Amino acid sequence: MDAKRFTKKRNNAFLITGISILVGVGINESKASSYKFNPDFINENNSNIADLSSFEQGLELLPGNYQVDIFVNKNHVKTETLSFQIKQDNANTVLWPCMSRSALSALGISQVALDVLKTPVDSECVDLSLLPEFSVQFDQQAMKVYFSIPQIMLDKSARGYIDPEMWDGGLPTAMLNYTFNGSDYRYRGNNDSDRQSYFLGLDSGINWGAWRLRNQQSWNYNKQNSGEWSNINSYLQRDIQFLRSQLTLGDTNTSFNVFDSVGLRGIQLESKDSMLPDSLQGFAPTVRGIAKSNAKITIRQNNNVIYQTFVAPGAFAIDDLYPTASSGNLQVEIEEENGQTTNYVVPYSSVPNLVREGHMKYAVSAGEYRSGYNGMQDKPVYFQSSLFWGLGSGWTMYGGTQLTGKYQAVALGAAQNMGVWGAVSADVTHAGSELADGKKYSGNSLSLRYAKSMNDIGTNFNFAAYRYSTDGFYSLSDTTYKSMSGGNTEYAIGEDGKAIVNTTNSYNLRYAKKAMSQILLSQNLKDYGSAYISFNRQNYWNTEKAASNVQVGYAGNLAAASYSLSYSQNRTPWVAETDKIFNLSLSLPLASLLPNSLMSSSRINISTMASNNGERMETLGLSGSSLEDNKLSYNIYQYYRRNSANGGNASANYKGRYGIADLGYSYTSESQFLKYGVNGSLVMHEDGITLGQKLGNTNILVKAEGASDVEVVNSTGIRTDSRGYAIIPYATPYRENRVQLKVETLGQDVELDETFKTIVPTEGAMARVTFKARVGNKVMFNILRTNGQVLPFGTIVTSADSNMNSGIVDDTGTVYINGLSDKGRLTAQWGKMDDQSCVVDYNISGLKRNEITGIFTTSVRCK
Repeated sequence: MDAKRFTKKRNNAFLITGISILVGVGINESKASSYKFNPDFINENNSNIADLSSFEQGLELLPGNYQVDIFVNKNHVKTETLSFQIKQDNANTVLWPCMSRSALSALGISQVALDVLKTPVDSECVDLSLLPEFSVQFDQQAMKVYFSIPQIMLDKSARGYIDPEMWDGGLPTAMLNYTFNGSDYRYRGNNDSDRQSYFLGLDSGINWGAWRLRNQQSWNYNKQNSGEWSNINSYLQRDIQFLRSQLTLGDTNTSFNVFDSVGLRGIQLESKDSMLPDSLQGFAPTVRGIAKSNAKITIRQNNNVIYQTFVAPGAFAIDDLYPTASSGNLQVEIEEENGQTTNYVVPYSSVPNLVREGHMKYAVSAGEYRSGYNGMQDKPVYFQSSLFWGLGSGWTMYGGTQLTGKYQAVALGAAQNMGVWGAVSADVTHAGSELADGKKYSGNSLSLRYAKSMNDIGTNFNFAAYRYSTDGFYSLSDTTYKSMSGGNTEYAIGEDGKAIVNTTNSYNLRYAKKAMSQILLSQNLKDYGSAYISFNRQNYWNTEKAASNVQVGYAGNLAAASYSLSYSQNRTPWVAETDKIFNLSLSLPLASLLPNSLMSSSRINISTMASNNGERMETLGLSGSSLEDNKLSYNIYQYYRRNSANGGNASANYKGRYGIADLGYSYTSESQFLKYGVNGSLVMHEDGITLGQKLGNTNILVKAEGASDVEVVNSTGIRTDSRGYAIIPYATPYRENRVQLKVETLGQDVELDETFKTIVPTEGAMARVTFKARVGNKVMFNILRTNGQVLPFGTIVTSADSNMNSGIVDDTGTVYINGLSDKGRLTAQWGKMDDQSCVVDYNISGLKRNEITGIFTTSVRCK
């Protein structure tokens, strides 16, 4: 336990434990079945001993509330505060935890077992002795409670199961996320050119009960569009807990289980895997690539920007996509410093859709087709459904329909868990389509998927998939295009002053999709590093052209140094050149070269990159972090290019309690590039307004009124504000989230009853955890009675204010009490008689506290 943690409950535990030792030594045996404390052991004058009858019965603590670790059948379940009362158990006096039926249910006790209890449902203190073969042990020294519960009384649940009774729907709140990025590029070569771009993202929301109202908008500015607003989506959403499902009204994307994910403006009801135990959930995609320069990475889904960031030259991996990209293909755009862009698709196919025996998973959607392709597509009304049903012997049957006026599709498939051989699924889809040329088409598509993890050798097939479609098979999205071919063409000026033509979102329906292959393989080589391969290829009917993307990489460590090799190959249909890039990087700690340097925590980074068009670049740099809790990170490097200008880069990122800011600058002999950005959040709740870092989908509000500037453990840069509030973003929904405050950062006049708590928020919630802070002076009193004698040993002294803080007098008449004002009144009680109490008026405003402990020391009289 932290040596600086001064809390009333723990301090009382230590004081009373000391009393109990004295009690144990000073007992005399009057009868075989009872023991009495002999006060003469401490003092011959019994009037100097308080009423210690509670400890004569073998107790080490007084009845009250204590923070304890809870164990069920020797398994740690949680840590929380329980109320304890005195109870007779087989002629022994014990402290017994007071728990409600809902609290017992949260421990995993089944409803059938709870029905045995003949107590009201709303009772706060259930008689646990009524449960057969049920026992409780309270280790008062270790502050641990052990529940022994017969297995037959426990709910049978999957690994990672959390009782919905523990789910917290959060506070009524209004919230705003903001993200602003800007860049300024200036070229002074053959033809001078300037280029500025700005991006503003605003994600707003309102929570009320189980309902979540959300809106996502963005503003983009550059020379081409001169600034335009985009309403990405607006929707109203809530959980349907008893169905383990989620209802969405408004803008969303359909699920990707059977058909390709498409945009929807309407209504959707679907099963929610995040409500299931950990053992029943899937995975999220990682976007990889290689940037040739300081590049802007933009990720879109259905042409809506869902993620944007800047990366340094070299290989990158993005694995923290916002939940809106949980299914469907992702369009990745790499925009280099000179305006050139590289576009490719990251297919996101889920692993085979297996459902447990007797369980069902479904999704039903209806509404208007929603597209982000700026007028290239119609918006027909459509209906989509999918159903998965778990059968015996590891089989799952599934199917679905997709219906509009110009498109009708039906799919049927099966998945099999083959045990040590992995899992496989196969399905066939038949579709009838009417395209923009007015003709009707019909075709079939066969899909095969395979997934396998070989943990013993570290191999993981995240997925391997193959789809073959006959000529005449089209998707729902294909039928919404207004013409048979097209795309968006953008023009930019390159470093040499020449025009650059970028074509995005190109399509040609005359070349229907034929065969698609996908593989994602990773291999853990243990002491020798790790490797990955990502491959996808799309062929088309009536042409030899194909789209493909390959990512291959290897990473390892050699002593304190780390290294990686990566290769990227991207081919776009109807574009002549295939883009190929190779990257090699090495990173080693500066401490290995300069052990006594102030920047010994930094790392030296060396890399080389080459592409098939003759580009070559070597980079040498320094990166690291500084400030308390590593709130400031930095990256500085110089690069050398073949056939192009050399240059350098410096960037920094700061994570503060109110948001995150970043700044970067790069240069060559002919150009300069400046980038900057800030992001954060504002939350309005019943206690006021709190600013913080950018919110995730699910968040936690910390309330510790009076405890300002206290650090939140494992949350970089997050500290409580002047009122004692803080926001922890990116909480995990339907899972226990541990929130802990760092006691070393508490002010000298602040103490906490508890330093950590756990909470289980629902998706989209702003769940609140409350810490009771005792704000005020910490005082060590030496109290004398009017006759000059010290207060009796064991006297309980309580403050007369509303906080009712208290302490126990030791055998020298000294007592410690916290949370006190500069002056006030104390009440001392050492017995039940009228003459066994007195009051103390104190005033410490002129005293000085101990500089190390922050404790005042004073002597006062009790009258």
